[in-house]
Amino acid sequence: MVLKYILYTGFFILLATAIIGFLFGFITKPLKLLTKEMDETKPGEDPPSLSVTGQDEIGILRRSFYRLLKRIKEDAKERERTQRNLLLTEKMVAIGKLTAGVAHEINNPLGGLLNCIYHFKKGGQSVEKQSEYLDLMEDGIKRIQKTVTNLLEYARNPRLERSEADFGPLIEKSLSLLDYQIRKSRIKIVREIPLSLPRIEVDTGQMGQVLINIFLNAIQAMEDGGTLKITVRTLDERLFVNISDTGKGIPGEIMPKVFDPFFTTKGEGQGTGLGLWLSQGIIERHGGTIQIKSRENEGTTVIIDLPLYLTS
Repeated sequence: MVLKYILYTGFFILLATAIIGFLFGFITKPLKLLTKEMDETKPGEDPPSLSVTGQDEIGILRRSFYRLLKRIKEDAKERERTQRNLLLTEKMVAIGKLTAGVAHEINNPLGGLLNCIYHFKKGGQSVEKQSEYLDLMEDGIKRIQKTVTNLLEYARNPRLERSEADFGPLIEKSLSLLDYQIRKSRIKIVREIPLSLPRIEVDTGQMGQVLINIFLNAIQAMEDGGTLKITVRTLDERLFVNISDTGKGIPGEIMPKVFDPFFTTKGEGQGTGLGLWLSQGIIERHGGTIQIKSRENEGTTVIIDLPLYLTS
């Protein structure tokens, strides 16, 4: 009799265990599938194209998860649009600052061209003089073409489009756009750039925008003249660019804010406060870093560290 009770008890325990196990599996399997979906779904990806018809708690949780993914993706797109618009805004501000210099660089050769055309219309020149005028006209047109081409580099789409480039000519191209401001402010340029720099994979348009922003900041900090020193070196497959000025420097209490968006110490209409913030974003998207070292009345140094080659 006792044995019979023991057998019945054992049977019911096994039956209860089996039922509990079945119910546990029935409940946890959808949770495991949802957990797997969550783990395998990458940021920015659309959720799996599954029909969610369940009205139980798991179905509700899955629909909430899909709605969350959709909102995250929409927010990411909105952030990207905002970042693109801010970059374009700052780019237009920088181009606006270049207008005086570019106008000067175009008006000078245009004046020479008009002078040559005047002498041609007047007539009476020797063949040698006509050849000289033609050479001057060709040089003037090439100078205008170079200035416009360089300027158009900074009106490109802000999406990162990397390609192999020489960083030395990229620096020179950016300086050439600021030649008028540099000469007007009586600034001396000191270059320490090796002739045999390795090529680097960058978006030349956006990297040029970074250099333009940094050079403009340096020029504006040296209103009464000074020295702009550019040093480039490579180490362990990385490129280091140091840009130093002898300007008024940055007060210590302001230094922690220099990369904050919309923070500026310039007067009204002189800047948006986005230049350094956007430059930092461009450098970081290239896998690099940007630092600023400065002391009030002792000048400022901007240090850019970039990988020579892409890692992704």
